[in-house]
Amino acid sequence: MDEQRMDTIASPMAAAMRGLIARCSIPDPGDYAKDGLVYCGKCHTPKQALLVSPHIERLFGGPQIFPIACECQREAELLREQLRAQEQAKADERERRAAAFGLPGCDGMTFEASDDRNAAKKAALERYCAKADEMLDTGMGVALTGDAGSGKTFFAACMAHRLLDNGYTVWMTSIPQIMTLLQGFDADEQIAVMRRVSRVDFLVLDDFGTERDTSYSREKVYEIINTRYQSGKPLIITTNMTKDQLANPQQTNDARVYGRITEMCPAVLAITGDRRAEIAERKRQLAREILLGGDD
Repeated sequence: MDEQRMDTIASPMAAAMRGLIARCSIPDPGDYAKDGLVYCGKCHTPKQALLVSPHIERLFGGPQIFPIACECQREAELLREQLRAQEQAKADERERRAAAFGLPGCDGMTFEASDDRNAAKKAALERYCAKADEMLDTGMGVALTGDAGSGKTFFAACMAHRLLDNGYTVWMTSIPQIMTLLQGFDADEQIAVMRRVSRVDFLVLDDFGTERDTSYSREKVYEIINTRYQSGKPLIITTNMTKDQLANPQQTNDARVYGRITEMCPAVLAITGDRRAEIAERKRQLAREILLGGDD
C-alpha cells in the first residue's frame, strides 16, 4: 500500500482514536495532573501514559498520551474477575450436580442431614466414600438392601453427594431411566449413554429389581450391568431384594445379571426401619401444630 493511501486511512482513524482517548481520559473528582499526566486521587498512580513509537508518530503525528488503568482500577478489575470466576464456578458445580442426579428429590439427602437411625451403616458408607480411590482401583461396589421406605435411596444419595464433594464423577439413576434414554435416542446418543454407564467413576442404580419382566427388559438390564462389569469400576445399587435373593435368583435368566452384581457389590448392607412413615408422622405432627395448635 503506497504512502498516500496509508495517509488517507490514517487521518480519519487518528481522529476517531483521539475522540475515544478523550472520552476515556475524563478525570474523576480528586484526580490531579503531574508531569503532564493525570494521576489518580485515590492511589496516586498514573491514569495516563505517554507512548512513543514510529507507528504512533505516523498515526498521530507525534507522541500520544493514552489512558491506562491506575492501581486501584486494576485491583477493582481483578476483584470483578474473581467474583465472575466464583459465580461461574458455582454455576458449573450446580450443573455438575444436576447432571449427576437423574432422580428427583436428592438435593437434601446428605450424611449431614441423616439421623441416628442405622448409624453403624452410615459410618460404614462414610468410610467407603473416604476410601473412594481404593474403591475405584479395586472396582468394589456396595448393595443397599431393605424394604420400601427404609432409607436405601437416601443413603445412596448421601454417598453420591459425598463422592461429588470429593471430586469424583457420579451418576445416580435407575435401570428404567437408562432404558428410556436408550429408547428415545438415536444410535450415536445411545452409544453416549452406554459410554457414560461405563466411564463414570461411580454408577448408582436405584431400586434395582423393579424393572418390567419382559425379554426386552432382561436383555437391556444385562447390557447395562455387563457394560458396567466390563468397565471394572464400582457399582452401587439399592434394592428391595435380600442378600440371599441376590445370590440365589429365582429365574435362571437372571443368574448372569445377579452373578455380576454380587461380584461387583461384595458388600451388602441391610438398611432397616421405615423412614417414610417417620417423615409422614413428623409432617402430620407439624400440621397439627400449625392448624390445631397441637390439639388432636
